[in-house]
Amino acid sequence: MKILAKATLALTLATLFLLFLASSFRAILGGIDFPDFYCAGVLAREHLDIYDASAQQHCQMRESGRAGTYYIHPPFETLLFVPLARLPLKQAYLAWNSLSLVLLAVSIRSLLRGWNSRGDWLLITPLTLLFPPLLLNFVQGQDSVLLMAVCVFALEALERRSFLQAGALLGLGLFKFHIVLPLALLCLIRGKLRFAVGFLASTSVLIGISLASFGWNIFEQYARFLREWPELPNSGLHWQAMANIRGLIALITTPENRFVTASLLIATVILLGVGAWSWRTAGHSVSLQMIAFSTSVVIALLVSYHLSPHDLTLLLIPMASLIENDFKSKRLRWAAIALVTVVFLPPIHLIVLHAKYYAWMVVPILLIFSVLVLMLASSHSNGANLAKSPS
Repeated sequence: MKILAKATLALTLATLFLLFLASSFRAILGGIDFPDFYCAGVLAREHLDIYDASAQQHCQMRESGRAGTYYIHPPFETLLFVPLARLPLKQAYLAWNSLSLVLLAVSIRSLLRGWNSRGDWLLITPLTLLFPPLLLNFVQGQDSVLLMAVCVFALEALERRSFLQAGALLGLGLFKFHIVLPLALLCLIRGKLRFAVGFLASTSVLIGISLASFGWNIFEQYARFLREWPELPNSGLHWQAMANIRGLIALITTPENRFVTASLLIATVILLGVGAWSWRTAGHSVSLQMIAFSTSVVIALLVSYHLSPHDLTLLLIPMASLIENDFKSKRLRWAAIALVTVVFLPPIHLIVLHAKYYAWMVVPILLIFSVLVLMLASSHSNGANLAKSPS
């Protein structure tokens, strides 16, 4: 009966949330991203060039009454939106967010199960909507929840030592390749050859689907579009809004400065090195491997070339590690809880958003990264001490 009551409450809250999005749709339509995805589906269904900037803008004017930002994701993701493009824009937006809610619930359940948590996913899932990047994902009609689900499913496969499946699952997240590629590189340390085979197989399938659906020139068109994209009007490319290393450096100097490229490369090498160390340190411990994966997720966000505020939805994975881990040090535990509370609740996000310098969110993200590394270092130190102690 308790389960039925909690399920009813969760379903009611989800319905109310969707009703809120439906009632607000007309007011928020001028500033959301979903028309980009929707029009990519429309252009694909009409067999038009999905990377024609003027065609995208024309479609958005026709469907939403405004010219917005552009669809910049790989061609295979477009196929998800072809069926939705048969619906009116508002209904497609609600259908996409309904799917995202289901994926969110499944992801939260999987994360809690991986940590053997006593927390109830039916109650925790609605609470996660207080996290501003996640809420922004739903308001914008974005796909960051889909990426989080892909990462969580890959983590679950890694826990089961199903490395081939883990690689194949993570490969499905290549619609955000700038985040998934560094994450896959680090996971390769754990899954080795089988992970690599799964990832490459998944990548090959996605490439094949793209070529079969759009023709042999599609990736050439996509590459040309990405080169032109920063110079397009309404590109939506703002370095100071990126909570990663690139955004932090852009706050200090101009994005075109050579210092940015050099600093980004150095930081990337250092962070990837720490990520490799985290997997080596984790050894065969499942809980430490989950912490290593969380560390890799944070590194992938930090070194990504492009990062939007809603992409920080992925922080739910490392924040779960900070909350659920059984800390040996009480100080570290309270520091982790305080950090998660600050990052999870809206005030700090609203402050940096209002100041139009969301890149400053990289500071608490670096603190999350530091705590995760300290957790692994502490476990490594304890293990070393045990190994040295007399039997």
